[in-house]
Amino acid sequence: MNTQTRLEQTAALVYNTLDKLLQPAAVEPIIGEAMRYSALSKGKMVRPFLTLEFCRMLGGTDENAVHLAAAIELIHCYSLVHDDLPCMDDDDMRRGKPATHVKYGYAGAVLTGDALLTRAFGVAAEANLSPEQILSAVRLLAHEAGHEGMIGGQQIDTDDTPPPYSHQHLERISMYKTCALFRCAAQLGCIAAGREDTRFAAVEYADNLGLAFQIIDDILDYAESKDAGLPEEKNFAHILGEAVARNLAKTHTEVAIKAVVGFDRSEILVEFAKGLLTRVV
Repeated sequence: MNTQTRLEQTAALVYNTLDKLLQPAAVEPIIGEAMRYSALSKGKMVRPFLTLEFCRMLGGTDENAVHLAAAIELIHCYSLVHDDLPCMDDDDMRRGKPATHVKYGYAGAVLTGDALLTRAFGVAAEANLSPEQILSAVRLLAHEAGHEGMIGGQQIDTDDTPPPYSHQHLERISMYKTCALFRCAAQLGCIAAGREDTRFAAVEYADNLGLAFQIIDDILDYAESKDAGLPEEKNFAHILGEAVARNLAKTHTEVAIKAVVGFDRSEILVEFAKGLLTRVV
C-alpha cells in the first residue's frame, strides 16, 4: 500500500469516528453543530495519521489507537478555532469555508474551541485500552496541549518580540506550537500499541518531522506573500532564504527517518516524511 492511499484511508477512519463521537448537544444544540462544523471539515489529519501509523508499525491495531487519534485531532481543531480569532491570527477562512468565529460569532468560537478541547479528553478516556494506558495518554495530551507544549508556543509567538527574528527564535516557537502535537500524536501510537519503550524514537521522529513541516509551510507562505507584495518576517524562508530553508527541512527529514528506519513496518512513516518535503499545499 502506498503512503497516499494509507493517508486517505486513515483520514476516512478518523473522520467517520469523529462523526459518530460528535453528536448534537442536548443542552444547547448550536454548540454541537459548531463543534461538527469545526472538526468535520476534512483537513490533512497529519496528527491522527501519526498516532495510527506508529501504533501499526509497533504491532498494535486501529481499534487500539483510533480514539486517541480522534482526540489529538479534536485538540488540533480547537487550536485552529482559537487561532483564527481576531485577537490571534484574525483569519476569516479555514479549510475553504468561513472560520468558526465568522459563522458562529466571537463568543461562539471561544466556546466551540473549549468544547472541542474538553471533548478530546472524554474521547481519549473511552479508548479500547487498559486504565494504565489511558492514564498515560491523558497525561501526555494534557502536557503537550498545555502551557508546557502547544499553548506555550502560541504565547511565545504572540509576544511582542521586535524584528529582526532569528532562526533560533522561530525554531523555539515551532518546537512547541507545531511539534508539541506531532510528538504527542506519535507517542500516543506507542502507548496504544503497548510499547512505551519506543517513545524516545517517536519523539525524535516527530520533532524533526514537525520542524520540517513548519519550514515547508513557511516556504509556501513566503512565496505567496512575495507574489502579493506582503512582508513575511516571522518566517524561516524570509530569515534564511528559500534555498537554505529547504535544505534545513531536508536535514530534519533525514534525522526523522533515521529515528524509525530500523523498525519493522516503518516504510509508510519513512515515505510520509519524504513526501512532506515536496508538498505544495
